[in-house]
Amino acid sequence: MLPRMGIELHAELDLGAKIGDLQQSVDQLRKAIALPVNVRTLVQQATTPTGVSAPFLIKLGGPSVAVIWDVRSVVLVGADDHTAVANVTGAVYAGQLNAQGVVLPDLRWPGLTVPSAQTFNAQVVAQTNQQLYVALSGSGLSAGQSYLVTAVVIEVQVEDAPRYFS
Repeated sequence: MLPRMGIELHAELDLGAKIGDLQQSVDQLRKAIALPVNVRTLVQQATTPTGVSAPFLIKLGGPSVAVIWDVRSVVLVGADDHTAVANVTGAVYAGQLNAQGVVLPDLRWPGLTVPSAQTFNAQVVAQTNQQLYVALSGSGLSAGQSYLVTAVVIEVQVEDAPRYFS
């Protein structure tokens, strides 16, 4: 039988420094992959004129060049936030406006009642050179009725859109 030999080893491992380095690396990675976005609230009030005809459009504007809007919510109310406006419905559109009114392929979300609130999850997008608007229609449209549309949008740079929407 061979004699046993042993070595006594003393070592220290500084895990605190390594965890700190790891946290710093994670923070740097988060910064590198973070997308620069801007959250905006759009508000537009409109009153139906005398002789109003459907559809009555409430325009919220459109994204600037090189920006895409991810519409996160739309709120539609009449004169206040709790009184229903009978026989009026709204629809959200994003596209080019023309003299004939709405363009059906630009329809993004139909069936809004007044009042109502709708949230979206990357389902309603307005691209550069498009306008976001709500079209009101129905037999309840009458002159002098006040409406308010509020939309929350996230502005995304066009070059970041593939990462944002993936």
